[in-house]
Amino acid sequence: MCHRSMSALWLLLGLVLLLGWPATAWTSATERRDWSGVWDTQWRGGGAVMELQQTGSDVRGTYPGFEGVIDGRVRGKQLTGTWTDAAGEGVFTFVMAPDQETFMGRFGTGEWWTGVRTAGDIGESLAGSLDLSSPEETLRSFLRAGNRSGEGRSDRLGVAMPLLDFSAFDVPLTPYDRIDLARLLFQIVDQLTFRIWELRPPDGARESGEYSVALTQAGSQLPYTLTFRATGEPGSGEERTWRLVVPPLEAMQQSLTPLLEIHGGVLPHARQHHALGSPRDTMRTFLEQWENASHGNRALFLSTMDLSQITAAVREEEGALLGEYLSEVLDRIGLPLRQEIPNNPQRRGPYTHFVHPVGVVEIVPNEQEDGTVRWQFSAETMDSVRQLFIALEDMPVAEVTRESESTRFSRYAITCARCIATCCRKPRPAWKSGSGLRWPSGWP
Repeated sequence: MCHRSMSALWLLLGLVLLLGWPATAWTSATERRDWSGVWDTQWRGGGAVMELQQTGSDVRGTYPGFEGVIDGRVRGKQLTGTWTDAAGEGVFTFVMAPDQETFMGRFGTGEWWTGVRTAGDIGESLAGSLDLSSPEETLRSFLRAGNRSGEGRSDRLGVAMPLLDFSAFDVPLTPYDRIDLARLLFQIVDQLTFRIWELRPPDGARESGEYSVALTQAGSQLPYTLTFRATGEPGSGEERTWRLVVPPLEAMQQSLTPLLEIHGGVLPHARQHHALGSPRDTMRTFLEQWENASHGNRALFLSTMDLSQITAAVREEEGALLGEYLSEVLDRIGLPLRQEIPNNPQRRGPYTHFVHPVGVVEIVPNEQEDGTVRWQFSAETMDSVRQLFIALEDMPVAEVTRESESTRFSRYAITCARCIATCCRKPRPAWKSGSGLRWPSGWP
């Protein structure tokens, strides 16, 4: 009797698990959907980083790049409500994906609006920390915001408004006006090549409250003058901040025109750096494409390196592994702002980025079969990159300026590098021996 009772009990539990649990779990998962957090969103021709906070069924949020406000309510899987920013107002509908990491939405008369969750607070997601403590730090913060603005991401420049002085304009400016002016100023500075430390003013200039510095374009040597203005009096106890002065619109337009002559008179399009037309283009493409390469889309990443000395049969896998070494080396050297790397398309001499007794990191122009010139990390760099990594391995990773740091470097590769270093006093590169290091099992 007891045995039959226990059997019945187990049968009942099995039916509950089989029939009841999935529905309950699905309901719970649906109920647990929480819109709170920071979302990196995009729409046709633009986008914004927004922060949402859900309380019960009500959702409130902001996207500060455009002084935007979100006000909505959750109904099942949908979040519906209104948006308001400097451009106007309207209604929206968002639907969160089952993974709760992305959403699809519409606003207005059918325009799309999508988003993905991001880690960190909204300020860091937009432009990192803004530092106005000196002219050089103000410009560094402005360029970081501009470099992150990317394709249609002008909101990232929007949050950099505290860095800028718009006193040259007598008429009221909307947030969109300020962003357009900031974008134009960034386009000018992006044509120049300089080192941030060159902006450090002498003590007298720091005391005066205004400082101007002339920077130049690589190749043409055309100058452009930036002016910084300080707030607060020295010795007053008030924290002193430096802002970059935004010149009048016509003055900026007249300054940009001659700077573009080196590029055929037009602004380089958003992906023109993929053509690897200068050392800056190659470094930028290498850093941007690292994430794609780690997921198997390696072609553009590999094109930034001269792998011609590697046996064709193992060139892709060996090149990807050498690219990993190079990424780790660059992280330990410290990555400059891209404006600190020459972008002269007419340059023909090599660009030396780093020199060490065991190797060099350089980018050189290589003529291709079709007659075009492509700037690549040199064959000598790829030959020495293993030894460079071994020499620099204990150096802490520098605070980098790219969107994400390399965190997936294979311990297998590190072990292989150590093995090569200890087994051979002067190891032969893998492409000369034909042995080639292999990716570990499961590595993309």
